Amino acid sequence: DETAQTLHDRLAELGGSLLAGHLEAIVSGELVPQLQDDTLATYAPRIDKAAGLIEWQRSAVEIDRQIRAMTPWPGAFTHWEGDSLRVLAARPVEVDGRGPAGSVWQLDDQLLVQTGAGSLQLLDLQLAGKKATAAADFLRGRPHFLDAQL
Repeated sequence: DETAQTLHDRLAELGGSLLAGHLEAIVSGELVPQLQDDTLATYAPRIDKAAGLIEWQRSAVEIDRQIRAMTPWPGAFTHWEGDSLRVLAARPVEVDGRGPAGSVWQLDDQLLVQTGAGSLQLLDLQLAGKKATAAADFLRGRPHFLDAQL
């Protein structure tokens, strides 16, 4: 369940440890720096806010990866009742869906959205201008969210 933020933090820790372990050899000249061959480099495109928009026709696994990749910035989001709804945490589940992609439904205590392939369990949500909340609490305060079409 690693997100872009947790990956960043983990790599920063590993990079710092690696550098600290080789700093003396770098300073002494024992390790000689090598220039990067720019012809072999690949460039990633700039990520903008629009990259966080969830397309419910995609598979639950793809959307889960998008949510984790876009956390914390730009954040994964959808639209509901004219407002932006951030999906802070979710997970794909193997249950038969109901309705078209983007349909919100509930199974036992799980708040689910049907996707193009499978269902996505919503765990943490944040409505524009509101605090982040667990999906169960979000639903308690907004029971009409059930059966919504995202």
